[in-house]
Amino acid sequence: MITSIKFSSNRILSGLLQLLVFVCVAQAQVLSVSPTQNALHVQSNASISVIFSEEINASTITSTTFRVWGAQSGFHDGTISYEAGLRKASFLSEKPFVSGEIVTVTLTNNIHTSNNQVIKPFVWNFTVSVNTSSARFPTQTEYATGKTPNSISAVDIDSDGDIDLVVAAYANTNNISILRNKGDATFLAKQDYSVEGTPRSIAAADIDGDKDIDLVLGGNKGNVSAVFVLTNNGDGTFKKKGDILGGGRTVLLADLDSDGDHDLAVTTGTTISVLINDGKGNFGMKQAYDAGSGQTSLASADLDLDGDLDLATTSTSSKKFYILKNNGNAIFLPKQEYTIDLFPSFFTMADLDRDGDIDLAIGNQYESSIYFSANSGVGTFTALKNYRVGEKPSAVIVSDFNGDQDIDIATSNLSNSVSVLENNGDATFQRVRNYPTGLQSEAVIASDLDGDLDLDLAVVNYASSTVSILLNKDEVFADKSFLRFGQIYVGTSKELSFKIYNVNANSAKVLNIISNSDRFKLTSPITLNLSPGDSTEVIVMYAPSAPMDDFGVVTIYSAGLAIERVSLQGTGIAAVPIMSTDPSDLDFGNVTLNKVSDLILSITNKGASDLNITGIASVNSYFTVKGDTVQTIFPNQTKFIIVQFSPPFLGAQSDTLRIHSNDTNSNVTQIPMAGAGVSAAIQEISIWPTELKFDSVGVTQTKHLILYVYNWGAASLSIHGIESNNDVFVIESSSSFMVAPGDSHAVSISFNPRGVGLQTGALTFINNDLNENPLVIYMNGTGVNHATPSLMRFFPSTGVRRQTLDVTFIGSNFVSGITSINAGPDIIVNRVTVYQADSLIANLTIGQKATRGTRNFSVSILTEGSASNALPFTILNQTPSRPGLLVPADNDSLWLYRPPRPISFTWNQSYDADLDDTLRYEIRLKGPGLNKSATVIRDTSFAWDIMSSLQDFTTYTWTVNVKDGSAVVASLDTFSLRTLGFASAVGHSIDLAPTEYRLEQNYPNPFNPTTVIPYQLPRSEWVTLRIYDVFGREIVTLVNEKQPAGYYNVEFSGESWASGVYVYRLTAGTFREIRKFLLIK
Repeated sequence: MITSIKFSSNRILSGLLQLLVFVCVAQAQVLSVSPTQNALHVQSNASISVIFSEEINASTITSTTFRVWGAQSGFHDGTISYEAGLRKASFLSEKPFVSGEIVTVTLTNNIHTSNNQVIKPFVWNFTVSVNTSSARFPTQTEYATGKTPNSISAVDIDSDGDIDLVVAAYANTNNISILRNKGDATFLAKQDYSVEGTPRSIAAADIDGDKDIDLVLGGNKGNVSAVFVLTNNGDGTFKKKGDILGGGRTVLLADLDSDGDHDLAVTTGTTISVLINDGKGNFGMKQAYDAGSGQTSLASADLDLDGDLDLATTSTSSKKFYILKNNGNAIFLPKQEYTIDLFPSFFTMADLDRDGDIDLAIGNQYESSIYFSANSGVGTFTALKNYRVGEKPSAVIVSDFNGDQDIDIATSNLSNSVSVLENNGDATFQRVRNYPTGLQSEAVIASDLDGDLDLDLAVVNYASSTVSILLNKDEVFADKSFLRFGQIYVGTSKELSFKIYNVNANSAKVLNIISNSDRFKLTSPITLNLSPGDSTEVIVMYAPSAPMDDFGVVTIYSAGLAIERVSLQGTGIAAVPIMSTDPSDLDFGNVTLNKVSDLILSITNKGASDLNITGIASVNSYFTVKGDTVQTIFPNQTKFIIVQFSPPFLGAQSDTLRIHSNDTNSNVTQIPMAGAGVSAAIQEISIWPTELKFDSVGVTQTKHLILYVYNWGAASLSIHGIESNNDVFVIESSSSFMVAPGDSHAVSISFNPRGVGLQTGALTFINNDLNENPLVIYMNGTGVNHATPSLMRFFPSTGVRRQTLDVTFIGSNFVSGITSINAGPDIIVNRVTVYQADSLIANLTIGQKATRGTRNFSVSILTEGSASNALPFTILNQTPSRPGLLVPADNDSLWLYRPPRPISFTWNQSYDADLDDTLRYEIRLKGPGLNKSATVIRDTSFAWDIMSSLQDFTTYTWTVNVKDGSAVVASLDTFSLRTLGFASAVGHSIDLAPTEYRLEQNYPNPFNPTTVIPYQLPRSEWVTLRIYDVFGREIVTLVNEKQPAGYYNVEFSGESWASGVYVYRLTAGTFREIRKFLLIK
C-alpha cells in the first residue's frame, strides 16, 4: 500500500482534514527515473535508470522496449541491465549525447512484470549539459542555401558524430538543402533534394527504425497542404518515400503513443492531426483534434508530468494558446485554451524556472517581445511576463547558451539580427544582446557545431538565401548583466556579487574594474590574472546616502578583449522602526480565582532604526504587565515582557493589551487577551526571570545564575524534566521536583562558553500545568578572550632623554590595559597615547579596543621636560570563532524528492573580535562522486539546490569554514547526512519495510510555511501524530488511524501559526517519541 497524507492548518481552521489514500492498481508503474523528468545539465555520458513498482521480467527489457534517442544525435544503442530486488533497470549509451540536445526515453508496455503483466508505458525528457561559455556571438559566416529559406534543423545526417544542417527553401526551388559539417563548424557546399512542393517546416528523426535520421517536411503541393517524407539511405543521402496530402504548414515528430517510435502531428489551420507510426515509417489514419484557427507553431512535452507527451499550439487570430493533453495512447482530451491578450507569432517550451515542469516562451512579432508563462506543475499556466528582443522577431528557441545550468532564450529577427536573453536562474532575464546576421532572418537553431561542448547558432536568412553560422566565442565575460539591490535603508548597505569567467584557451589579464557611482563600491581586487577556465567573484556594495533611486555601471576592461559592463540599480529608503510581537494573542486558559497566571510576550524590532516603546497598558486591572513599560529596542533586537492574569470572578474574561510606540505602520499595537476564572484547584507555573542573560564570560570560565519556579496554583506542580538545547548551558541542580501551592524552587544554571561570541539556548520545562506545558525559557551569553598586553620593557641610557622602546601587544581587547610603566630612575612617565601613522587613535585605557588587522603603530611616552620616546608595536588579526553545525543534525536522514527541493543548512554564527571584518561562510558537502561547496556572506543559513546531485541510500558529510579575509577557520564538527529513497510526492517510501519504530526530524527545519515529518512502522499499529505549542497546548492531530508497516511522510503547513518552537509527538502501540521543530516567518 502507498499512503500519502497531506495536512494544512488552513483546512483545520475550517474543520477539514484531508487524508488521501492511494492504492496501487494491478498495472505496474514507473516509480522514479534518473535523470529526472525535464532534468537540466545532465552529463553526456550519464547512465539512465528507472525503478518500477513491481519486479520485472528482465528478458522483456530490450533495445525495443527501453528506447533512447537524442533530438540531434538520433537513436542510441547501449547496455541494458536489471537489478532484481531493487526493481531497477539501467541503460548506458555506447556513444555520448550531444551537448545541449534534448534526450527522449520511452519505456513501452511490452515490458512485463515477473507475473507477466504489462507495465504502464512511460516517456520522459532531459537536457544534456554544456560547457561554461560566454554566450557571445560577435561574428557570422554565411553559406548559400536554396532560394528564400524559412526553416532549419540541426541533426547528425550522416552519422559521423558532428551536427549537420537541413534547410527548407520555400520559393521557386521547392527543395531542401543539406549542409554537411566538416567537424569544425565549416560546411561543404549545399546538396539539394527536390520535394515537388513548397516546404515550410522540418522535423527530423528515425521514423523507419533503421537507426539513421529521416526527414518529414510540412508545406504545400500545388493548392493542397501536404507532408513530404524523405528516408535516409544510411549515408546522409535521401530518397522520397511519398507524400501525405491534407497536411499543414507545421510538422512534429514525437512518440505520442509511447510505443518506442516517432508519430506525426501536423497543423491544418483549424485542427491538429495525429498520425500513428507503425514502426516502419508508415503513418496510419489521421485523427483530427480541434485546436482553434490560424495555428502558428506546434510543440510537444509532458506538460502535466504524467509520463506521456502532450501537444500545444498557438493561434494568432484568436489570441489564444491551446493544450491537448494525452491520455497515454495518443488519444487527446478536448483542448484547454488560454487567452493571452497578444498576437502569438510563435512559441516554444522548456523548464525556464528550474522547477521541473515545462513553461512557455511566446513571441510577439508586432511588439518585438518574448513573453514568459510559468507552468503550475499540472499543466496550467500563470500570467505572462514580457521581455524586449530585436525588431520583428520571427522564431524562438531555448537552450543553455552560457552553461550556467538554466535555460536561456534566443530569437531570429526579420531586422537582420539574432537576440539572446540570458536567464538569471528564476525565469527572469538579463538585458537582450543582439548580433548581426544575413538579411531577413526567418529561423534559428542551437547546436554544438564546432565540437567545443558549448552551443553555437545557425540562422536562415530569407532575403539573402543563406544560413549564418555564429560561433559561441570564448572570452572574458561577466555571468550577470544587471545587479538589482532592491530597497535598502539609508545608513545601511547590501552586497551582491557576479563572477568573471575566462573561457579563453589562454590566460587573460583584467586590467581594471571600476564603478561610476560612489554609492556602489567594489570590495574585490580590481586587477587580476585569470587562467584558462578560471573565474573570480566581484562583490559590489550598495550604500544609499539618501532616499532616492540610484543607478550605476561596473565596467570591466581586459587586455585585448571586449569591454564588459554590469548595470546596477538600488533604491535608498528612510530607516524606520517595525514592531513584531509573538504570540499575536495571549490566551491564559483556566486560572484559579485570585491566583496569578503569566505569559511571555516578545517584542522584536525588525526595522532599521530604534523602536521606542512609550507605554504598555490594559483596561482591566486583572490583566497586568510586569517589567518596564517604557523602553527602547534597537534594530533586530528582541525584548520580553510578562503579562499576568488574576481572575477576580468566575467565567470568561477578556481585554486588549495596547503597546504605544513610534512604529510608523501602527503607533498602537493591540494584543487580544483572554482567560477564564475557575474555582477548581489547578497548578499554575511561573518562572522568574523570564530570560537568563549571562553577559560576558571568559572562554575558560563558568558563570552561575539562579531561576525560580513558582506555583501560583492551588494544586501541586510537578516538574517532570528540564532540557537544555545547547550544552554550553548546564543544569546544575535536579531536573525533576515538586512545588507545593504558593511555594517556589530554585534551579541553578551555568554558562560555560565554548568559544568567543554570542551563544544562545533554551530551557524546556516539562510539567503538569495544563495551560503551560512545556514552558520555554531563553538564555544567552557571550564568550570573550581576556587578552592582556605583553610586558612593556623600557631601557634608559644615562643622560639621554629620548629613548627607543620595543613592545608587542598580542590581541585587540585590552581588558587589563596598561596601568603603569617602570621607566627607571631617570624618567617619569606621565601618560601613554597611541598613534596610527600621524593620527591619534586614543589613550590606552582598560577595555579600549584597538584597530583590527596586523599594522604597525607607535606609542609616544611624554616624560618630564616634554621628551617623547618612540614605541613601535603590532596588533595581530583576531581569527573568528569556530561555527557549530545545526541543521541537518548529525546522522540525520533525508528523503530525495523528485522534482528536487532545496536542502536547508543552518549553523551557529561565528564571532570575530575584529567587528568590521566581513565573514564569509563556505559550506561543503562531500560524498561518493560529490565534492561541492557554496559561499554565504554573513548569513548562517542557506537553502541549497543540490538535491539533484545526491544518490539514494548514501552517506554524505558536511562542514562549514568561516573566512575573515585573512584566516580560515573550520567548524567545530563534521556532520553526517544519510539519504533515503526517492519520492515523487509526499507519501509512502518505495523501499522495503522497516525493522524498527522511528520518528525522524522534520525536513526542512527551520521551515516556512511547510515541512514534512517522516516516521516508520515495523508492523501495523494504531498511530497518532499530534502537534503542541511550547505551552503544551495541542494544536492539531495530524494522524489518528491504524496504519500498516512502512515508511510515512506527513506534510504540515504552519501558514496560519505564529513563529516559534513547536513539539510533535508520535504514538504507535507502546512506542512514544517527541521531537521539536522551529517555524520561522
